[in-house]
Amino acid sequence: MALKPESKPPSGDPLEVCGGLSETVHEYCTRLARAQLRERAASIASLAAPADVAERQGRIRATILASIGGLPEERTPLEARITGTLVREGYRVEKLVFQSQPANYVTANVYVPAGGRGPYPAVLAAMGHYEEGKAFEEGQRLFINLARRGFVVLAYDPPDEGERKEYYDAATGTLLVSSCPEAHTMSGLQCLLTGRNMAYYEVWDGIRAVDYLSGRPDVDGSRIGVIGNSGGGTQTSYLAVLEPRLAAAAPCCYITSWETLWVALGPQDAEQNFPNFLRDGLDFPDFPIAFAPKPFTVLAATRDFFPIAGTRASMEEVRRVYSLLGAGERAGYFEHDDTHSWSKPRREATYAWMERWLQGCSHSEPEPDTAIEPIEALNCTPTGQVLTSFDATTVQRRNAAAADGIHARRAAASPEGAAQMPALVARRLRMSPPTGLPRVEDRGGFDRPGCRVERRVLETEPGIRIPILVFVPAGGAARKPALVAVRQAGKAEGSAPGGLYEQLAGRGSVVVAADLRGLGECRTRRPLVVYSDVYDPDMRAILVGKTIAGMQAFDLLSVFAYAVGRPDVDAQRVGVIGKGTAGLIALFAAAIEPRIARVLVAGTFLSYRDIVGARLHQGIMDAVIPGVLLDFDLPDIAQFIGRSRFVIANPILPDGSPAAPGHAAKIYGPEVRILTGPNAEFSGCADWGKGM
Repeated sequence: MALKPESKPPSGDPLEVCGGLSETVHEYCTRLARAQLRERAASIASLAAPADVAERQGRIRATILASIGGLPEERTPLEARITGTLVREGYRVEKLVFQSQPANYVTANVYVPAGGRGPYPAVLAAMGHYEEGKAFEEGQRLFINLARRGFVVLAYDPPDEGERKEYYDAATGTLLVSSCPEAHTMSGLQCLLTGRNMAYYEVWDGIRAVDYLSGRPDVDGSRIGVIGNSGGGTQTSYLAVLEPRLAAAAPCCYITSWETLWVALGPQDAEQNFPNFLRDGLDFPDFPIAFAPKPFTVLAATRDFFPIAGTRASMEEVRRVYSLLGAGERAGYFEHDDTHSWSKPRREATYAWMERWLQGCSHSEPEPDTAIEPIEALNCTPTGQVLTSFDATTVQRRNAAAADGIHARRAAASPEGAAQMPALVARRLRMSPPTGLPRVEDRGGFDRPGCRVERRVLETEPGIRIPILVFVPAGGAARKPALVAVRQAGKAEGSAPGGLYEQLAGRGSVVVAADLRGLGECRTRRPLVVYSDVYDPDMRAILVGKTIAGMQAFDLLSVFAYAVGRPDVDAQRVGVIGKGTAGLIALFAAAIEPRIARVLVAGTFLSYRDIVGARLHQGIMDAVIPGVLLDFDLPDIAQFIGRSRFVIANPILPDGSPAAPGHAAKIYGPEVRILTGPNAEFSGCADWGKGM
């Protein structure tokens, strides 16, 4: 997992200070991941007896359950109904709709054998990231042939797929979000804010599908298996951990190892990244380990983007654990030399595995040619979408309701919790405030009208070097007021000739403009990033038990300590200004550091409740802190630091559009100064030197 520093030669731009020599967020997280994986390997090697395995299984289940935010306490009525039936040679397809929770409609196809005598064994089929959901071609071939071999198969649409497109616009008949992975991320980021994960909703749908199967008179509830490809392999693995009624499992094209995935594909969809997963000592093999000694086979492709080397290494671990339990033959493995898919060889391996363990058959026939149905023929709803067929809810709405439910119980709601705001913020950001002063490197400077611009590099912690530009007014008092400025777009945005920082220096304030890690010069530069160069480092951070916001707050507090320690700065008159998501970092820093005299946030979201309440959002990734709403929201911090010390300029809504001043005032109260317009940021801090 060793990576070369992502450096580049100096550009000659006077606003660029580091020259790309700082360790990136990716490299920082890689160091942590490497250490955490080594520690886990030692823990696995120490397993020597069934009792050791049992202890680890309990810890895996508890950790995964906590990672997704628990599960609903009540199994509400399924209200299951068959909306139509297709009769075909050797099987029939029942079109099923059930409610995993009230108004959460799950669409499914139940493939039922035409011959033989029930009760039959059953197979739950979880879908991968396929826009057509349960109707995708490879899946249909598999489900049909399982039914012809004597299995009842329940194939269901997960959120944002098939008939459950949650960002479907009924007025235009189009999708507001272009693909199911993007849709999962859209709602999945909101889920993290409430302490949940997108997997919370997917797993519960699967558990309720098992409830349905177990209640059918033609199903033997003691012989239910689970299968799935790609994202369906993800769900299969999760259900193997959390649903004890399952008797056999066969995930396809998913199981690998984080050691290999980290340097290949990297973090994937929202439901596939659990906060603290690596920090908690978990890896892909822990899913089958938790299922042991029940039959679990891994189906792999040698040319998958889930690295085959990781799959093979993980299976060595799994086989060893199964052998400790005297169940080595129940740890199966099949690979074929092709690419990521539920291809015919892996489908045939699925038949063989389920026949062996759920039917007691030792040989499986090859898959014959199979005619499949058009997507529309398998639809269970009148319109082809639950949102236009029923008064249906969505993951976003359910998560927003969860946020409303926990608001009154958040830690900051009590006087005792509110008084502990610095500790609440630091804990939730997964950070400890810096101690002492950062090491400073002098990189020279240049003159501007009315000020001198100093170029400096601060080492906030080993390997992390933060570039800053210090705008020092010409003349004035020996000790001047100061502003520490951070921006989501990087320090260059306000540092241009005649720009904001030069103007503020002209008013007598020292301005320290910094690029926190992940921003500006310190932004991660990776040539191969599946999602985005913002999503990728943020997800890596939460996997290793960190947050980007926590790292940036640590850097900002270090920059503040540097500013306060300058001989030309009045330590009692130092404020912080932040724009975009960096405005939130400024607010977090003020909650932790009482010496920050004032805070101005510009172009920033008003609250996390606003974010979870929005159907669509953009640009929130760096602001995502898992479980933040369990402890506090942004207005709680404003209350703690004192609303008179807090200024809001040009607030925005989660979709990036301007927020009305009245909306901001409703959230924060009339004591908070709210400014709008092109000069709002300058107006908000131009007079700070006199007022601080």
